[in-house]
This record gives sequence, C-alpha cells and structure tokens, in this order.
Amino acid sequence: LHHVMHPKQPAPNVAYGVDENGNWGYQLTPTPGEANKGGITNVILPEPTFSIESSVSYNTYRAVRAIITMPDDVPDDTKLCITTDGSEPTIANAVSNNNYNQRFNTSTVIRAKLISSKAISPRSTCRSIIIHPRQSKLPTISIITDNKYLYDNTTGIFVNNNFYNDWRRPAYIE
Repeated sequence: LHHVMHPKQPAPNVAYGVDENGNWGYQLTPTPGEANKGGITNVILPEPTFSIESSVSYNTYRAVRAIITMPDDVPDDTKLCITTDGSEPTIANAVSNNNYNQRFNTSTVIRAKLISSKAISPRSTCRSIIIHPRQSKLPTISIITDNKYLYDNTTGIFVNNNFYNDWRRPAYIE
C-alpha cells in the first residue's frame, strides 16, 4: 500500500503532483489528462501588504487612502495585480512599479494578488472600503465576488433560469 501526503492547497485550481523527474511540488502549469511537464515549485507567494484594513466610514467628505505594496523576498518576476470591481486579479491587472497608492471617496472593494511564473499565488486578499452618508445601527456586511458569477448570461446565478443550477461560486464575506 502506497500513499502520498501533500500540503494543503493554497488556492483553488492548484495542482500538486510529481514531475517527469520524480520531484513533488505544486504544478506551475497544470496539464490535466497529460503527463506533468509544466514545471513544479514549492514556493507560495505571500499576501500583498495593505496600509489599511477594511473599514466603514460615515463621513462622505473624508477620502480613504489605500497603499498596497509587495513584500520582500519574492521571485524577481513577481507582479502586484489589483482589481476594484470584485473580479479576481490576473496578470492583466498588474500595476506599474508594483506599487499601488489610491484615494477612494466612494465605496470600493479592493482585491490584490501577487503573481509569478516561478511560484504559486494564494487566494487574493480583499479589503472593503464602505463610505455611507449616515451612521446605521445595523451591522454592515460586505460580500465580494466577480459580477460574472451574478449577471453573466451563461454563468450568472441571477440570469434566466440559471438559479435552478446547483452551482458554487467563490465569494469573500466580511
């Protein structure tokens, strides 16, 4: 009897396996249904560094500044990728100079992720900045997900008869 113990997966759609040389690691390029030939790594990137935590502000005249940077000791090709529309960051969302400094005066959700061809990216890190004109006695809940999971014609749960499908959609709740 032979069994393999592998570490906890750092994010969805990350494969852990053996390469053509018998080395175990996270697959840099998963190859479903084929031999693992996309390279492996055991490096998992850290989370980006945020200057703020999620917050609720009741003063509509005060902007909130968010500064997001890359930690030290990451592979040299690592990019800081950020979205403010709820979608998962990809390499197409890389910011210049790997430094993000932005002021917000309306409610915004920020998702940030480090991406490298030499390491595995964990789940994106999220922050909710909620700015409301008046104070509420009710608790505030922020649910962050990609709009395509809600309104896309083929995959959105609020479109046509899609709500009858037994789908799971990733969301971040705070």
